[in-house]
Amino acid sequence: MSLTNQTLNINLGRLKYTGLTESWQVPLYLPTAYMDCRNIIEDFSSISNFNQEAVFIGKYSGDLQTEWKRNRNGGKSVPFNKGSIKDFNDRKINFSFFGEAKSFKAVLEATPERVIIKASISNVGGRIYLNDPILLEEHHLNKLIPVYPGVAGRLSPENARKLILELLPETIAIASERLRKILTDVISASKIREILQCPLMTLDEVLYTAHYPSSEQEAYAAHKVLERVAAIISVSHLRSAAKLPVIERPSILYPYWPELIKNVPFQLTQEQLDGIKHLMNAFAQSHTTTTLINGDVGMGKSVIYQVAVIAAVKAGSRVAILLPNERLAIQAHEEINAMWPDAQALLVNKKTKKDLTEEKLLVGTTALLFREIGHLDVCVTDEQHRFSVEQRKFLANDKTHLIELSATPIPRTQAMLSYGSMNVIKLTKRHCIQDIQTFIVNRDGAKNMVHHVKELIDSGSSLLIVCPRKEQKADLDDDVVAIPSVQEVAAKWEKLFPGKVRIMHSDTPDAEARQSLDDIKLGKASVMVSTTVLEVGLTINGLRALVIVHAERFGVAQLHQLRGRLSRHGGYGVCYLYLPLHVKEHTMERLSAVAATNDGLKLSELDMKLRGFGDLSTKGAKQHGSADSVIFNKEVPIELLQEMIEQLPEKVLD
Repeated sequence: MSLTNQTLNINLGRLKYTGLTESWQVPLYLPTAYMDCRNIIEDFSSISNFNQEAVFIGKYSGDLQTEWKRNRNGGKSVPFNKGSIKDFNDRKINFSFFGEAKSFKAVLEATPERVIIKASISNVGGRIYLNDPILLEEHHLNKLIPVYPGVAGRLSPENARKLILELLPETIAIASERLRKILTDVISASKIREILQCPLMTLDEVLYTAHYPSSEQEAYAAHKVLERVAAIISVSHLRSAAKLPVIERPSILYPYWPELIKNVPFQLTQEQLDGIKHLMNAFAQSHTTTTLINGDVGMGKSVIYQVAVIAAVKAGSRVAILLPNERLAIQAHEEINAMWPDAQALLVNKKTKKDLTEEKLLVGTTALLFREIGHLDVCVTDEQHRFSVEQRKFLANDKTHLIELSATPIPRTQAMLSYGSMNVIKLTKRHCIQDIQTFIVNRDGAKNMVHHVKELIDSGSSLLIVCPRKEQKADLDDDVVAIPSVQEVAAKWEKLFPGKVRIMHSDTPDAEARQSLDDIKLGKASVMVSTTVLEVGLTINGLRALVIVHAERFGVAQLHQLRGRLSRHGGYGVCYLYLPLHVKEHTMERLSAVAATNDGLKLSELDMKLRGFGDLSTKGAKQHGSADSVIFNKEVPIELLQEMIEQLPEKVLD
């Protein structure tokens, strides 16, 4: 009997929180780092290098104490713990750490005569300290210990390691056989070693080495092989997605669609006219189609699908338009009804009780996902980066034309765009010339930022300030940093511009939100403090200044969309990415890339490199990260995926 057909009576327990569902997947939940426990110090007088991590063995001094203090970044008070251990000559060395100490103290007191601690060494005023200590056990010594991602509030990294390592001995064989089967489904068995660049190790040995390496070099080699495995699987799924089955359906024909353009209150560009023609040609096909309308914020993507779906409705088809929030749905509904009132578009929200199965044109939010709406001929998802793959496909059954819009395609869509399976309408021309500048500002530069923004407001422009949260709430990250809320930021700006500040977030009543936007339009207010509820669609009159608070907490697509609110009718605009705290180097690289370009296509490529392609199979729900759920915690670099596409001709995969 094949190993993969055997039923192993293994309880995954809390490992299920990681996404593992079957026992053969356990060895494929890969370590993301290794803790080096080979540098052991038992004689504390021998410490000479203070820029290192080491394992210290000694006796607990029995002096662990806890006090509450603010950490270096300010914010909420947290427990700060101090204690010490002694070597065999009673030389004392102190350690300290933030956080809960109960379990740490219990281990110290259980084995006070022999304590093993992994920590980094620092020298403060001539005294040696151990920072962020980790308690180890005897079997950790002289090894590289794998580190696995946990799940916040569900599974700690320590418990993840314990559970994974307990199950590895009985699951590696079935995992390697499953991988072998997956690989031989797409390439011949004789080519596996060559393409994986692994002539000396079996898949069993590769998996074992990934979890139990004897050196960094061994770990690196094993991960490189598994990275190539993930790339092969990704290419297979990509090619499958590029060959979506052709589903026959009746053509949608409306030859009078050019007449509908007369109702549009502005002159369309040639690209927009070509885009409408493209959709009408797609509707005329005798099979389903999927089309992406791609263009930077403010290029006029919406009018392309609006003309096309009105034509479809007049041809007797049923259409649904799905938007990311209710305010944007209201705006789209108003635009359609203003241009084509006879289309009788119906706005669908939580309060809509009407039977929808006979309505020809539905406009709504995700509320549409929870209603019986009947068969659709066309489904539009506007600003598609806000929706999961499953949500976008939910309304579009096998006989529905799907139209997706985005200024910054999500990674999965960008992959499809690059390598096939999706029709693309690209908009590159703007109606007006914009001069949008983006700056990264830290706390030291805040004064100059405020001064510049104040000058713009005094000259009649509007300001949008975006905060990462709407309510006052302690943020429980590692640094325990208090993140300012919409209310807190609005109160500060109210002191600068009394009576001129308005707020908006997801809980703001529609009437109040409309009043706030009207106040800015009429000049009664000039500052809007908001969450990302204004990320897409809604227009703020005269907006020329944008401050994004804690910009490190926003993704590339969010930042680009927010910046797209600026100067919608042309001219100067300034976007400040405000970083009140120090950020990591890779975060600064991401923000610097956003600041360097306003080109949405370049940013989508950056987003794809940063986040990975996503699940490229037609059933995929994940938007980014690992290219396939077969191998966990292993993203596929774009360069490797491109190499595999070139190295594996399509006929090999067939």
